[in-house]
Formats: sequence, structure tokens, C-alpha cells
Amino acid sequence: MTEAGPPRWTKLVNWIFFGVAIAALAWMIRSVGPRKVVDLVRSIGGGWFAILMLLELGSYACDAAAIKAFMRPESRMIDYLRVFAAQLSGAAINLLMPTGKVGEASKVTLMVRRAPRGRVVSSVLLYNLWGFFLNVGIVVLGIPITALFYHLPKKLEVAIWLAAGILLVLALLLLWLVTRGIGSSLVGFLRLVHVISPERRARWRARLVKLDGQLKPTGPEASHGTGAGIGWMLLSRVVGWVQAAIVIHLVVGDLDVMFLIATLSAGLVIAWVAAIVPMGIGVSEGGSYLIYEVLGATATAGLGVALIRRVRQVIIAVLGLALMLILQALDRAPPPIRKANPGY
Repeated sequence: MTEAGPPRWTKLVNWIFFGVAIAALAWMIRSVGPRKVVDLVRSIGGGWFAILMLLELGSYACDAAAIKAFMRPESRMIDYLRVFAAQLSGAAINLLMPTGKVGEASKVTLMVRRAPRGRVVSSVLLYNLWGFFLNVGIVVLGIPITALFYHLPKKLEVAIWLAAGILLVLALLLLWLVTRGIGSSLVGFLRLVHVISPERRARWRARLVKLDGQLKPTGPEASHGTGAGIGWMLLSRVVGWVQAAIVIHLVVGDLDVMFLIATLSAGLVIAWVAAIVPMGIGVSEGGSYLIYEVLGATATAGLGVALIRRVRQVIIAVLGLALMLILQALDRAPPPIRKANPGY
């Protein structure tokens, strides 16, 4: 038996997100310019652009498979297409809203009518936790390679080494909190600084015990699909790297493995900074401009790569918001009634 669906106010919040996202999408399309989009597709070729979009959707498909795997053993209660639609809808909200994480709440509300709320929440959290760990690993491995093969300005080299060190410490701290019980640890900290009362700490800890267990790598409540979920996320990264290699080949010309590693690791840092700004307007383009110039390519190439990324984001945002509308319409109907098996 599944838990109750999302409260009514969450649907209102989803509609608010949708309205803000539509306005942000219109602004993004205007900032890119329809004419630029047409010229870009013509310059790289419609066939190549179609391949890039298929790879983009393939990456999201792998991420959806990861989330469904993290839901085990309850993953059988929700179909993959629903998870994929929720993932793409949440990604659209993330692309169009500041912080780049608002869409995670939308994913949860679009899935809880088909699976237990606690397991849905933990699967989305596991997806984000392991995504952070994998991205930090890419940055920490990529920065030394970049510093070894490229002559960077001294200030930039110090800054990226410092960023790598901070990210590594944060990742290790977060991993320790997960194994210890991240929810209980947070509640204990709030009590330590006298933000909450002892009674409230006890109530919150009791509610978070199961969620903490689901987030741990091992234990009776741990997801049965943690390994599979991480595997799907790694495959998603590989698909993204193939896509990045094609873009560099189309824009820069020669494809150098070290250049690809450097741009991938630096691109993650730019993406984290760009998430603070709505749609990353200006930050993404400026960051690509700087990185490509520092690494020996033309700054124009950096802008070209950023523009291709921006056009892909517009298309994903349109598809994601359309799927969000479809899921909202489907959720107006009562959830399916699961009949008991008469053989038991």
C-alpha cells in the first residue's frame, strides 16, 4: 500500500514554479535569439545537432534509470516513463530557476502518487548526493591534469587548486554525515545552537530515522539498488563526455583528450557558479570564453560551445515543461487501485 499523495499545497507550488519557469524560458529564448538558433544549427549541420540532442536525452534517460534504481525495492510500484518525465520536468525547472535545485521538489511531487513518499524522497536525495560525489571526483582528478599540461595564470592556478581542496573536504564531510545519519546530525546541530527545543529534536529525529537509513550505503533500510544507481549515473556522465567531445570537434576542430578533460572539469565549476544566477545567463558564456582562451583555443570557440549548450537547454526546458503539464493533467485522475491477489 502506498503512502498518501502529496498535499494540495505542493500542487500549487508546482504551478507557481511552472509559471515562473515559463517566464524565464521566454526570457532565455529572447536572450539567445531565434535567428541565432537557426544560424547555429546550419553552421554545425542539422544531423550533428540531432545527434547532440539524442545524446542529451540519453543522459537524462540514464539519470532517470538511476533514480528508479535508488527506489528499490519499491521501484516496481512506479513505471520508468513516469520517472523519466519527472526527471526531465525537474531538470527544466532547475535550468530556469536560481540555485539549480528547485526542480528536485517538483520531481518528488510528480512521483509520490505512484510510490511511497519516503522512498521517493530518499531516491532523489541519493541521486543528488552521488551526483555531487561523482562531480567532485571529476573536478579533483581533472584539475591536476589541467595544471600539469597547461600553463595557467598563477592566480587562476591557485584559485582552482583551492576550489578542488574545498570541494574534496565538503565531499568527505558529506559522506561522513551520510554514514552517521545526515538528518539526525542536522537536527542535533540545530539543537546545539539552540534553534529548536529538546522536544522538537526528539520528534524530528523519530521522523528522520527511516530516511537516514535509506540514505546509508548499507543497512536494513538502505536502497537495494545503490550500486545500479551509481552505475547508471556513471553511464550518464560518459554520454555527456561523448557529447562534449563532439561539440569540441565541431567548434574547435582538433580533438585533444587533455583539452577535453580540462574543459570538462572546469565546466563543472562554471556550472556550479552559473546555477546561482537565473539560467546562468552571462556566467556560462563568460566562463567558457575565459577557459577556452586560457587553454589555448579562441575565446570565440568558447562562446560557440556556450551557445550550443544554451540552445540544448532551451529545447530541454520546453520538453520538460510540456511533460510537467502532462503529468499534472494525469494526476488529476485518482491513483490506480491495486487489487489484492486472491491467491494469498
